[in-house]
Amino acid sequence: MRNIWKPVLLSAVIFYCISCSDNNPTGIKINNKVLKYDKLIVKINNDTLKSNEVLPEKDLTLNINGLSGFKEIAGAVYLGCSLSVKDTEGNTFLNHKDLYSYYDVCGISPKDIHNRFSVSISLSPPMKPGKYYIWKTRIWDKKSNGEINTEMKFKIIEQEKSK
Repeated sequence: MRNIWKPVLLSAVIFYCISCSDNNPTGIKINNKVLKYDKLIVKINNDTLKSNEVLPEKDLTLNINGLSGFKEIAGAVYLGCSLSVKDTEGNTFLNHKDLYSYYDVCGISPKDIHNRFSVSISLSPPMKPGKYYIWKTRIWDKKSNGEINTEMKFKIIEQEKSK
């Protein structure tokens, strides 16, 4: 009787791993502390990205729906958002320390970021086809210790030539 559970458990683990990979075809890694979200989607232009391979001259966008968990002060929240893009050799292509520093004084309405929060990068030169890049984004609450960190490795592929 005891031996029957091993194959059942193994099947459950395999099914879980397959399900996880189907739900995350881009391979994006997400780590959050205190801050929460309902849904995170990576898009290329306006289409949901289905792998980690992308065409050049496009925009990659990280959409976060239901972003919450910020400490609210007088009806406002104070968020920070940094992003960086490096190649696998460590060369930096983009590095923004805080895209939301403009709101440090007055904050922003939590409703404005809850429905949809997004951050984008353009896949343009000096980034080139055939290379892998690592895109890191950090969203944090400047009034508490909440944060969400994402990391995605992607490859820019050659554009197919017209026939």
